[in-house]
Amino acid sequence: MTVVTGIPRSGGGKWPVPKIGEILGWLEQLDDVLDLARAAAQERYGVGPASDPYRGLYVGLDELDRLVARAPGVPLLAGAGSAEFGPVLGLSSVESAAMLLALAPEIDGKYGRIYGYLQDDVTRRQPTVGLVLDLFCQDAEERLSCLELFDRGARLRADHLIEVGDDANRTWPLIAQPLRLDRQVRRLFLGGGDLDERLASVARLSEAVGDVGSLPLTSAVAAQVSAIATLLKGQHARVQVTGRDSRLLRQVAEAMVAGSGRPMLTVDPTSCQHAELIQREARWQQAVVVAPSCDVDRWCELLGELDLVVVTAPETSPAMLSMGFLPVVVPPADLRIRSSRWLTAAQEVGLELAADEVDSLARSYRLSTSDIDDAVRMARTSATLGDRTVSSPRRAAEAAGELAARGVATVARQVELCHRWEDLVFPRDTTDQLRELSNRVRLQTEVLDDWGMRRGSTSNSLHALFSGPSGTGKTAAAQIVAGELGLQLWRVELSTVVSKYIGETEKNLDRIFTAAKTADVVLIFDEADALFGKRSAVRDSHDRYANVEISYLLQRMEEHDGVTILATNLRTNLDEAFLRRLAFDIHFPLPDERDRLLIWQRVFPPQVNLAADLDLPGLAARHRLSGGQIRNVAVASAYLARTEGDTVQAHHVEHAVRREYQKLGRPIEGSSVEEGR
Repeated sequence: MTVVTGIPRSGGGKWPVPKIGEILGWLEQLDDVLDLARAAAQERYGVGPASDPYRGLYVGLDELDRLVARAPGVPLLAGAGSAEFGPVLGLSSVESAAMLLALAPEIDGKYGRIYGYLQDDVTRRQPTVGLVLDLFCQDAEERLSCLELFDRGARLRADHLIEVGDDANRTWPLIAQPLRLDRQVRRLFLGGGDLDERLASVARLSEAVGDVGSLPLTSAVAAQVSAIATLLKGQHARVQVTGRDSRLLRQVAEAMVAGSGRPMLTVDPTSCQHAELIQREARWQQAVVVAPSCDVDRWCELLGELDLVVVTAPETSPAMLSMGFLPVVVPPADLRIRSSRWLTAAQEVGLELAADEVDSLARSYRLSTSDIDDAVRMARTSATLGDRTVSSPRRAAEAAGELAARGVATVARQVELCHRWEDLVFPRDTTDQLRELSNRVRLQTEVLDDWGMRRGSTSNSLHALFSGPSGTGKTAAAQIVAGELGLQLWRVELSTVVSKYIGETEKNLDRIFTAAKTADVVLIFDEADALFGKRSAVRDSHDRYANVEISYLLQRMEEHDGVTILATNLRTNLDEAFLRRLAFDIHFPLPDERDRLLIWQRVFPPQVNLAADLDLPGLAARHRLSGGQIRNVAVASAYLARTEGDTVQAHHVEHAVRREYQKLGRPIEGSSVEEGR
């Protein structure tokens, strides 16, 4: 038996790339095996046919007699001792020999001619499955058992090490199929270490760069990341990094790989069709596979086969946990991390922000650290290109607000803040409650944390009910509160929330509250009674799921870390459990005569010409309209006046009043204008 040595064993999943000198040494030893085979071939095929230039192209009678007499399946070297190769790439001796036989013609053309001679066919210049078995199997039984090494699902083909056959000979028996090295394996054996060109569009091999200590992480998460980096230095570790900041997750993954000292193979999360090539490349390069933001369900099978892999995703996958993935949860940046990031990012780009301004931005906008970086860059660009009189804190706040609102825009509509305190007329108690609401939000951290009034509660939620007839200023009041707090106001559209499909309403509510928390905006639910109505007795499945939706909404409100305003015209229709959770229950009544007069006096801007005889006190006394209805009348009368001239006359206003009553379906009250006018 001839034993070919020097081919290194693979350890820990790594596929070592042999040096050219090693390969040439293997070929010298292969030549010894082929010399034995030449003598056996002469004996098997006879001297005449062996020297015949047309050998293999025809079958003579003498050769036919020898073929019939030969025992089936007997290897060419049977009885003369068989050759055995030490394992390469973790393969068996026969598999390793097949690799070397396929590699040899890539280095020296003589092997093609030798293979043709040994296979009794001058046209067969590539090794076949049969030639491998003839040279490296001891008997017919072993030869038959080794055939399975070349099946489609076997290691040689599954790992894309060798290609068996081609379109021209797909109908041939397996033993007649030619063998070729996979092109990437050939490149790696012959000195090329680059990424497989078939993966060029879906993967990137690079040196990982990053330091855990420089990332905006809590001390606990940073320690966990460092520990896992040490694990990745070994032979086996699978990690799932989850969180909402996708950019930070990628940085965490790269820091892990950098700490391990291994190369990083970053793959496209949609490249599952290249799974086998990715597996092979990772093992060959001894790289850690990083799959950013991947679809864990689609990737589970692939990732489960890899020894070293880091996955990033928004949420932890139970399927991956069951496969042994180590979970690393990166929580949203807390106030300390946000403040530190605002300060560091501002200093890096030269944006002037004082410590108290940084603290205010960190408290007002619960941005991820990546979004804070973007906000600072946006503010710096705005300062360079825009109005230089605008302060840096204001630019930073505007940029932060714009970034914060991106998620909310998919579930709600932004309300422009166009009202101030002096624009509206409310009863004194209503105004006082609105100011108390603003103060509670503004002073929340000081009272709950600094004064120790939190008492076990971790939520900063604050919920207020604005109830009253339509047009009494509920939405305008919400604008004032949001403006006072320096926050954006977003209106939740019922059409985006309520669904006839079971469970969809809860999902929509979760999206709304999650987006609002991240953005730190004020939410207003118009027609809240449609969502927060009283729970009913359960008479059928519809009632049961309707009650589930209300219960879920109450729970989600409790967990929401922000301001929620609910506006309704029908307070009595609201669920009592919901009312108990309110910090404020503010009623907006229809204005009395005194307040109506104030509204009439303010509703026309100074540039509008009013007739001297326009009786505003009389209008306030005669028409019991809401503030919103009075504004509708003012706008309509202005259009009527402009059609006829440039002054708003009494009959313009009375005509507009009549139209407003018609919309309401109510008879006009105390009009001095004839119905037919």
